[in-house]
Amino acid sequence: MEMALAPAHSLANALADAILHVVLYVTILSGFFVVIEPAPYEYLVAVLGFACVLARVRINRVMLPLLVLLLIRDAGGAVGLLKILDFGWMRLTGDPTVQTETFEHPDSIRFLAISFYLGLSGVMFACICAQDTMRRIATLRSAFITSAVLASLLGTMGYFQLSPSFEIFTLAGRASGGFKGPNDFGAFTIPALLWLIE
Repeated sequence: MEMALAPAHSLANALADAILHVVLYVTILSGFFVVIEPAPYEYLVAVLGFACVLARVRINRVMLPLLVLLLIRDAGGAVGLLKILDFGWMRLTGDPTVQTETFEHPDSIRFLAISFYLGLSGVMFACICAQDTMRRIATLRSAFITSAVLASLLGTMGYFQLSPSFEIFTLAGRASGGFKGPNDFGAFTIPALLWLIE
């Protein structure tokens, strides 16, 4: 009976690992297109989290300091946000009279939520790469290089105005690829360039 269960168990593990690698590849590949909000990458990270559960990716003890420090950072942000929400925020303008303004814009709430989400996704990527390290980093590297090439192609098509519909991939006469700005585009392509040089 145990002999019959072992191959089925091993087949399920192999399938879950294959699903994890496919979702990891697609998630990293989608990283070049963030000109819209929310970006496809943000949804795919949630799918990747589900794939991690299927593949039984464990939280390694080595990741605990990272997780604790990120939670401390986010707790500090939440305390600061509560102060803003409860009391408004103070500002000095012109005369030395203090004015209290109420908090009406949700930018701070969104910033804190995004910071928390990105922190957790960073821990998730660290846990993914802590197991079967070389194979998973190879998948990540391949997807990132492909993503950077796609971003570069979009930026090139936008820069040379090959079609009026490609003007979304430039900003102020500079190539921006699938990003909101040229500086984000440039920073995104640097790791891929370094990997290719290596």
